[in-house]
Amino acid sequence: MTRILVVAWGLGTFVFAALIAGEIVAQARTLAPWLTGGAVTVFVVAPAVLAALAYAVPVRALRVAILADAAVALAVAALWWFALDPAELPARPWLFDMCAVAGCGVALVLPYAATACYTVAMAAVVALLDNAVTGGREPLTAILDLLFTLLFAVVFVTMLSLALYSARRQDAVRATAEADAVRATTAEAVDRQRERYQEFVRTELLDVYASVRADGATPSAATRLGALQVLTRIDELRSGQVRPAFVDAEEFEAMLGAASGGAVPVGLTVFEPPGQRVLMPVEVADVLAEAYGEAVRNSLAHAARRPGALVLRRSRVVLAPESVDIVVSDDGRGFSPAGIAPDRVGVRIGILHTVNSTPGCAARVTSGRGRGTVVTLEWRRDRSRA
Repeated sequence: MTRILVVAWGLGTFVFAALIAGEIVAQARTLAPWLTGGAVTVFVVAPAVLAALAYAVPVRALRVAILADAAVALAVAALWWFALDPAELPARPWLFDMCAVAGCGVALVLPYAATACYTVAMAAVVALLDNAVTGGREPLTAILDLLFTLLFAVVFVTMLSLALYSARRQDAVRATAEADAVRATTAEAVDRQRERYQEFVRTELLDVYASVRADGATPSAATRLGALQVLTRIDELRSGQVRPAFVDAEEFEAMLGAASGGAVPVGLTVFEPPGQRVLMPVEVADVLAEAYGEAVRNSLAHAARRPGALVLRRSRVVLAPESVDIVVSDDGRGFSPAGIAPDRVGVRIGILHTVNSTPGCAARVTSGRGRGTVVTLEWRRDRSRA
């Protein structure tokens, strides 16, 4: 929302300045060239430049630049007192019509109380300057000019402040919804883990039962040990303290195929260490597989530059006893990760939030308009233990 309002602010300023361009040119003759250039720069050019850069620089940098421009604008307005010849300028200064510009910029950065103080200060400077330029007026007329200036500025400043307030409320609601979605996803993963563990216990129980039947009246030591392990796992299920189950490389590869619905990108490569067994916690495997499937589905749905266009997609999975690295890439149209739309829940929650909130896991999305997209998923056992 901040970026949208910066664009609106810049465009509105440029259009309004174009309407009073005649006044700006006429009054430039009575001012020092540096002051005219400085006033046009901070009141007209700077907002237009910031609007053009709204989607190219971080929001924090935009806010700093807007605040700096507002401070300079107030200083430039005050400097008119020392560079103006009232005898040569019977008309009011063009800043009278532009004082709301800086106030609107401040409204994008500071709280409303601070914005109101700045707006009053700017309006007072410009109104007093206007009164001095016109040779002095009746006190009531000067006060009315000040009130008119304030009213003109406050209308736009208040509109911007309300828009930002509404945007922040929407962001808070969306953040709550995302947190609820993450909790629901986590709960589903836990439920899947518990079901898998229960199935594992059932299998072990059947194995013990078969061993008892084979041993006859005197169970062997191995059978007694197996029975003891089953009883321990049953106790864990009753207490809710289920130790994580594990999946191997073959199971994980099958999970990746299932998560992507069989729509595996061209160029899938899986590297497994020869002679070593890969085991990872089932909850990690579930999260990575779901994120992998989400990355594949997003590429299939959004990567094409135009309907039917060819897109080169690759997936690379490197498995090791202590780590997993997954890279899903395409050379499609790409997008701006900083501007992920609220409706892109798959990227925001299904990949970034869910994976990064799982111990030992990390996710990154690297993309750019026209440069394709790369989704990186990883897990480190040491990081899980930490």
